[in-house]
Amino acid sequence: MTLRTTFKAGVCAMAVSGLFALPAVAQKDAPQAVRLAPSSKWHVNFADDSCRLARLFGDGEQKTLFYIERYEPGDAFSMVLAGKPFRRPRYREKIAIRFGDGISEDERAYTIGEVGEYQPAIIFSGLRLDLKPLPEDDDNDNGDAEMPDVFGQEIPESVETAIQTIEIRHKNGAPVILETGSLGDPMKVLRSCTDDMLKHWGINLDKHRAIAKLPKPKSSPGRWLTYRDYPTDLLRKGYQGYVQVRLSVDANGKPTNCHIQQSTRPEGFDAAVCRGLMRKARFEPAVTQSGEVIASYWRTAVRFSTP
Repeated sequence: MTLRTTFKAGVCAMAVSGLFALPAVAQKDAPQAVRLAPSSKWHVNFADDSCRLARLFGDGEQKTLFYIERYEPGDAFSMVLAGKPFRRPRYREKIAIRFGDGISEDERAYTIGEVGEYQPAIIFSGLRLDLKPLPEDDDNDNGDAEMPDVFGQEIPESVETAIQTIEIRHKNGAPVILETGSLGDPMKVLRSCTDDMLKHWGINLDKHRAIAKLPKPKSSPGRWLTYRDYPTDLLRKGYQGYVQVRLSVDANGKPTNCHIQQSTRPEGFDAAVCRGLMRKARFEPAVTQSGEVIASYWRTAVRFSTP
C-alpha cells in the first residue's frame, strides 16, 4: 500500500543524494575485489518491533557497518551496508548482490542514505538469501488473493549454513566482499528473535503455525491512504518519508492498535499513517486450520514522496 509506490523495507536513514564523489577511472582489466574481514562479533538486537543482525567489517577507512533486519518471521529482510567502500562515481538504480558462491547474483534497486558515522549507506528492501523476488503489492488488488503464511520458512538451514560471503557490485565497479563466515548460526538466532518478538505482541505462536488464513483486507489497501493524507506542512517543506507499520487485528477483523515499526520521520508521517489506517482498514480475521477465529496482525509499508 502506498501513496505513490510501496516496497517492503526497513530503513533507519533518510535518503540523501550527492554522496558519490570519487572520480571514475577507466580500466581495461576487471577491477580488483575489495575483501573485508569481520572486525566485530555478530550482534542481534531484540527490539519490540524488529530484529537486527549486525556486524562490523574492515578497519580504518574501509570500516563498514552491515546489518539485516526483520519485522516478522519468514525469509524476507531488509539489508544495509554503510561505509566508504560503497561510495561510487554516480548514483545507479541497481546493484548486483550475491549471497555465497552457490547462488547466482541478481541486480536489485536500493536507496542511498547514512547511518550515523557510516556513510553512504546502501539500503535494500525485500531481500531473501536465495534472491527470489517477493510478491509485489498491487494497489488495484481486490483482496481476494490468499496471503502467504509468513511463519513458513522456505529457505533450508543448509543454504544459510553454506553462505560464507556477501558480495555487492556496482556496474563496472570493484566488488565489495564481506567475509561473513557461515550464516547458519546467526540466522538461527535471528529466527529466535522474531519468535520472541511475536510473543511480545501477544501473538499465539502455536495457533499461528497452524494458520489457515491470515488477516485479509476487505478492500484494496491502496485506497486506505491517498494524497489527502500527506501532511500539508511536510508537503509544503518538501519532506519525504517511509514508514513501516503494523496493525493489531482482533478476531472481528478490526484494527485495535497501530504500531510504527520503523520510520525515517518526521513524526508527522507516522501520525498520518496510523490515523488513516485505523479509520479505514478492515479485514477478514485470521482463521486457524481448525476453524478458530483468532487475533493476529497485518503489516505494510508506506512511502510519502513528492513529485
